[in-house]
Amino acid sequence: INTGNIYYNKTLWKEAGLTDADIPTTWDEFIQVAQKLTKTDGGKMTQAGFNFNGDAYSAIYQGLNYQKGELLFSSDGKKANYDNDVTKENMQFLKDLYDKYKVGSVDFGNDYTQSFGNGQSAMIYAWGHMEGTLKEKYPDIDYGVFATPTFSEDTPFAYDRYNGESTPGINKNQTKEQQAVAQDFIKYLLANDDYIREAVDELNSFPAKVTLQKDEDILAKPIMAAIQPRVDRLIWPGPAPSTVESSGTTAFQNVFQNGMSIDKALKEAQTQMDTDMKSSDFTSMESKYTYFDEHK
Repeated sequence: INTGNIYYNKTLWKEAGLTDADIPTTWDEFIQVAQKLTKTDGGKMTQAGFNFNGDAYSAIYQGLNYQKGELLFSSDGKKANYDNDVTKENMQFLKDLYDKYKVGSVDFGNDYTQSFGNGQSAMIYAWGHMEGTLKEKYPDIDYGVFATPTFSEDTPFAYDRYNGESTPGINKNQTKEQQAVAQDFIKYLLANDDYIREAVDELNSFPAKVTLQKDEDILAKPIMAAIQPRVDRLIWPGPAPSTVESSGTTAFQNVFQNGMSIDKALKEAQTQMDTDMKSSDFTSMESKYTYFDEHK
């Protein structure tokens, strides 16, 4: 299981006089912390408290919508649900982080990963892959991880989306005999504690296997510790069409970089998603979520 978390630069955190006690659990607290981590010089930003420039929006907006009980797809599971009041509200929330609270800027580079790796951004939202990226490209960054904040202290409909992206797939075009062998192999992997521990270490993925979800060695890893308390409240929409992310990114760019109104950007993105999914046989898996009946 893989999902999003907040990565923070421990050096910049300490320089700002922050401690572990300041790790935010709500977005209001997050804003206050991000402001303390933001630096400017003569009106020019030199350090972003929070940076989501690039492709981060396409992932974070889904989590924000889920937190407020808004599904990613329509009730029949076949159409994207993007142009709605909650997406608009969350787009405005993210825009306010830059324009109102001044914790980041659209002009502060176009790659949140590189900015974080270079020590220029104090916090980013990213999935498990970020740990591997930092280890490979930015090994000198001292960072920590904490759970993505929520809009209130109450338990949300879902904390975020997850993907079961570290499990091998089976080619449906293979013969029945070959598929049967592949099924046996995957069952072997899913039941194999040693393999799952390797996946935790190498893929930064939380084990779906229940008997390992409270394992002390696994929870010693910061990302695993951040995910564990939320794992039952993560929702999987299924293998969502790429347009859900790519069109969302375009909407973000239109609003933040091109000055387009949020209403227009969302409407155009919805139209593009509808076009791209018109001939798709995709059906959302959201209805399989344990707490699906809680959505508004």
